[in-house]
Amino acid sequence: MDNNDSNTGAGNTGKYNTGIGNAGSYNTGIGNTGHYNSGDYNAGSCNTGRFNAGDFNAGSCNTGNYNSGNWNSGSYNAGSFNSIHQSPLLFNKPIDQIVFANIEFPDYMYSVGLNVENYKDDWATSWSHAGEDEKLATISLPNFDPEVFLEITGIDVRREKFKGNAYLGSE
Repeated sequence: MDNNDSNTGAGNTGKYNTGIGNAGSYNTGIGNTGHYNSGDYNAGSCNTGRFNAGDFNAGSCNTGNYNSGNWNSGSYNAGSFNSIHQSPLLFNKPIDQIVFANIEFPDYMYSVGLNVENYKDDWATSWSHAGEDEKLATISLPNFDPEVFLEITGIDVRREKFKGNAYLGSE
């Protein structure tokens, strides 16, 4: 296999890109550099939107990491026109930035679609394809809260059977 396998569009380098002028892997859109970007002209990884630089940004024109909204410079900001670094939240609770930055989220989480109408269905499908280790990694995330996870994903992990026939909570 060469370096341009499974690309659709023009001027793509890397693997599994769709669109025009993408470099890296799993990009959709135009002019993305990095991995798992959706939208146009993103640099970094796991960005959704346009003109983001950094990682895990949603929205447009963000620099830094883990921003949602638009025109943020800094990290962990929600909203627009923020320039200071905020403490990130994980399961609605503050978490140290260094701890947060070093979390390895399970791979299945990155296959959840961005279609708001089918968001919880996408979570259910991804969860059903996740392996036991990925599910255990999910409930082992810092600050994990099964109620918050249920609210966001529609998945009630308290009803899941995990290793050793143990349940996370009551049925």
